[in-house]
Amino acid sequence: MKRTTTVWITLGLLLASTATAQDLGVPGATHVTTLEGVSEYRLDNGLKVLLFPDESKQSFTFNVMYKVGSVQESYGETGMAHLLEHMMFKGTPSRPKLTDEFTARGAGAGGDANATTSPDRTSYYETLAYTEDNLRWAIEMEADRMVNSKIASEDLPTERTVVRNELEAGENNPIGVLLRQTQAAAFNWHNYGKSTIGIRSDLENVPLQNIVNFYKTYYQPDNAMAVLSGKFDQKAALELIVKSFGSIPKPTRTLPRDYTVEPAQDGERNITVERLGEIQVFISTYHIPAATHPDLPALDLLTSIISNQPSGLLYRNLVESKKALEAGAQISLSKYPDVLMAYVVTDRETSLEEPRNLLLKSLEEYSKTPPSEEELARIKAQAETYYDSLLADAQSVGTTLSEYEAIGDWKLFFWYRDALQKVSVQDIQRVAGKYLKSINRTTGTLKPLSSKPERVEVPAAPSAQDVLKDYQGRAAVQSGEILGTDPIEIEKRVVRGQLSETQKFALLSKKTRGDKVYATIQLHWGDASTLRGRVDAGSFVPELLLKGSDKYTRQQIQDRLTALKTVVSISGSASGLTLSLESDKTHYQEALQFLSEVIRTPTFPEKDFEELKANAIAGLRNSKPEPSTQIGDYLGKLLMPKDAQPGDLFYSETTDETIASIQKLTLQEVKNFYRDFYGASNLDAALLGEVSEDAAKAVLTSFASDWKTPVSYTKIAAPFVATTSTNHSINTPDKPNALFRVMGTFNLSRNDPDAPALTLANYMFGGGFLSSRLINRLRQTEGISYSANSSVSLPLDSQNARFSAGAIFNPSNAKLAEQAFFEELNRVLKDGFTQEELDTARSSYLQSESVGLTDDASLVGVLLSQTVNDRTFQKTAEFYEAIKNLTLEQVNAAFRKYIKPENLIFVRAGEFE
Repeated sequence: MKRTTTVWITLGLLLASTATAQDLGVPGATHVTTLEGVSEYRLDNGLKVLLFPDESKQSFTFNVMYKVGSVQESYGETGMAHLLEHMMFKGTPSRPKLTDEFTARGAGAGGDANATTSPDRTSYYETLAYTEDNLRWAIEMEADRMVNSKIASEDLPTERTVVRNELEAGENNPIGVLLRQTQAAAFNWHNYGKSTIGIRSDLENVPLQNIVNFYKTYYQPDNAMAVLSGKFDQKAALELIVKSFGSIPKPTRTLPRDYTVEPAQDGERNITVERLGEIQVFISTYHIPAATHPDLPALDLLTSIISNQPSGLLYRNLVESKKALEAGAQISLSKYPDVLMAYVVTDRETSLEEPRNLLLKSLEEYSKTPPSEEELARIKAQAETYYDSLLADAQSVGTTLSEYEAIGDWKLFFWYRDALQKVSVQDIQRVAGKYLKSINRTTGTLKPLSSKPERVEVPAAPSAQDVLKDYQGRAAVQSGEILGTDPIEIEKRVVRGQLSETQKFALLSKKTRGDKVYATIQLHWGDASTLRGRVDAGSFVPELLLKGSDKYTRQQIQDRLTALKTVVSISGSASGLTLSLESDKTHYQEALQFLSEVIRTPTFPEKDFEELKANAIAGLRNSKPEPSTQIGDYLGKLLMPKDAQPGDLFYSETTDETIASIQKLTLQEVKNFYRDFYGASNLDAALLGEVSEDAAKAVLTSFASDWKTPVSYTKIAAPFVATTSTNHSINTPDKPNALFRVMGTFNLSRNDPDAPALTLANYMFGGGFLSSRLINRLRQTEGISYSANSSVSLPLDSQNARFSAGAIFNPSNAKLAEQAFFEELNRVLKDGFTQEELDTARSSYLQSESVGLTDDASLVGVLLSQTVNDRTFQKTAEFYEAIKNLTLEQVNAAFRKYIKPENLIFVRAGEFE
């Protein structure tokens, strides 16, 4: 299905800033408006500019969005907008190696640089560590490639193959294929029915001149918006933007007008997709108006109410009743009329007829039984909490506001947030009756008509200007404190302490954006002996802890957390539990106390356990034919200890073995595991936010007090298993995208002197951005693969290190892909890396790492890892210093010492027969 701006439940990160409304007095830039901290300026050539500073960041994000996407493609040009997106990384006359420049600036693991294409827009962005030089480079580079990109015939063949490989990767997913074909059936004429990735014939044959004409027409300042967010000086940045973009002349051409309107549907449409798999999916879509129509907020909340778990109608009628594994709905916010989509999932053995009919009845008779005021209030509260969370993060402002600019105006984001809160029960009942009709649906089943067709006319939507003419917005969210990226300086702010000998914590007290508090707690128990035979039971406990307790139902737990403006994540395994919380300084203590009460008194409802089992088995069965799953099963057996037996902690089950284990698992075994292992005697915790040391100790003491772990705990490190040269092929029918994985093990930890050198060597070989050896060979040069990379895993607590590499490719290119990998590996082993590669990689790696230290949610995870492993930021600083001082000889020697072809497993999977 095409990529769209989606409802608040799935929407990417949004934000507002504390910038004040002002004319910065920069010639060539006119201040237009400021709304909730976002300031808009207009250049003389028509470019719209948004500035959104956040001094608490040590990085910035620069986004340039063009109001063009797959909707503007003509016959024979499907996928061309996305293909052009790829070509935009080929450089300009003054920047012939643009991907190398991205890498040199730290784009990759910590920093980020990418582009995305949707039906209504194409966006290019980069998040980099803030320096004046990086900011100048980003602005000048985007202005340069706006009008000077090299779109040349010599680069087109490899990019055609790369994009085709990306298309084939999507074809591996049967559900994705069903979504795309249902969307295509819903639109006879409008380009929303065409996938943004395009079709193979167009990708392979669209003339270069068509791409050039498309670029020259739409990639112009009067059809673009630039957004700068994060750390920067407003006036200096605007002056840079004016200097770089302002010299581009305002074009004299007139943009083509989008005039195709999809007619009212004149009968139910049905499609069937037949693909190998273990689950059944039924989809029904209904045409709805464009994003600015007043019916959209009601349709949005209607979708959320019926999809909510566990109170939603679809969940109760289909999942809770065990008639289906999963059911839900989602909505799209688009520039033109789009669709509301509902779905139901069953396993292969279950008849789809009853779930299908029940889904359609639930939707199309919903107007007869509208939601209660309580249901509506719950969803509104969840929406408000979600927006509060989004508005506390400045990182994704460019992408998010650009999505709304593409559908009419960036200010629609704030308007839409407020419009949701004004929706009434009567509004929801009205839109359900208006749009959810059989005559207006497209499904995957055949249903003969028995009466004269009825048509639903989708009304025209008002303009964004009319919608926003009296809109004022809200107060901007307060910014956080500047912390910096020097590990030593960060460590000076960290308080590390103990509640007892086996209960440790780390606290970083700082003002965060939106007064957020982040907390993560890990509990540990057991050893290899006590956990033997109980791994499956232990893995099921975490997902059942919030399904009900002695005092609260599942819904009451959800409602309480929503009221406390708290987002919670619980995960774990047989050997421990991880609880992560995002709240604010007003509610975090109460939230942790509430969670402590809930997870100490779980009731383990049988219906939730059976639902969890059914979904786990269905998911495993559905994933079993996938090349990645087949490779994982194969590698798992080779990498587990030779003496490992079923039930052991480090025994690696195949997918079939896991399915069999889950089928045999009983609820009583899960309850017994909780009784025999759960407690807080062995605790590691990390907190970040405006929290005092006394408050941290108090809340953690309250969380853990009088909750003793019934068994002793011994930290268990994965045993070392040596690998030897292996070459294996797995045939996976009906999978047009193949992949290979390379794996090797060796004795090394992150504490060893060779660790920095091997880390940087891997970064150059396959761990960096688009300029690593692997991606240069497989993607940039030969166009074999869309994705190729390598990684080195260096544990802190053992010598069990792993080297891994992989790529995706067309099955017909299997020999080429393998040959290219080993040629590049042997070239490095023989000739080594160059000094230029080392200097570029060193700068890129350190910049990307520094960006990672500026995100509060990530930083609390670092604190927890340090607490668990008895480390501090001093070790981080020492590692970075070692990276800075590495010589070329050290890097080459480390790679040759540990990455040896005679120790590597090579396995490929795909449709080779």
